[in-house]
Order: sequence, then C-alpha cells, then structure tokens
Amino acid sequence: MEIDYEFFYFLRRKWSIPIILTLERTHTIRISELKKLFPNSTEKMLIETLELLLKNKIIKKKEYEVYPKHTEYKLTSYGVVISEILKEIQNRYNEYKDII
Repeated sequence: MEIDYEFFYFLRRKWSIPIILTLERTHTIRISELKKLFPNSTEKMLIETLELLLKNKIIKKKEYEVYPKHTEYKLTSYGVVISEILKEIQNRYNEYKDII
C-alpha cells in the first residue's frame, strides 16, 4: 500500500494534536478557551490550525448569532476516530517508552 502523505498534513501543525485531544475531552470549545489552555500559542496559530482542521473535516464549527459573536468548535465523527487513533498511539508510547 502506498502512503498518502497528504493525509498526515494536518498533524504537522504544532497545535493540531493538542486541539483534537482537548476536543475529545471537552466536546466543544471556544477560541478564548484554547488561548487559555495553550498560552504558548498565538491566536493566529490557533486560528490557522482550526481552519486546517475544518478544511480536513476533523472539526466543525457552530456560530451563534449573538453579540458578541460566539463560535464553538467540536469534533466531527471523523475527528472522533482520529482522536481515538491518537490516544492509542499515546498509549502504545507510554507502554514502550522505557525500552525505546
């Protein structure tokens, strides 16, 4: 089977995996909450990462017509599958990290 490297493009972003795993835990999140959770990131980087995750259909956003504007992000069903795979990778790493 040939590897489709484009499939992994979203993982190259520094904040993709932390955002996916955070959404797996919290179910929905706003950009202001992400900024608090990841103080070493910039708003620009978080927004770019969210846009990439949206483009790849890993997350979806819901905009509420209120003032001030209220936007929430959550995992799609595909995003849930991706988060389960990422958690399994983390579990395997934890299992073998002493011998790596």
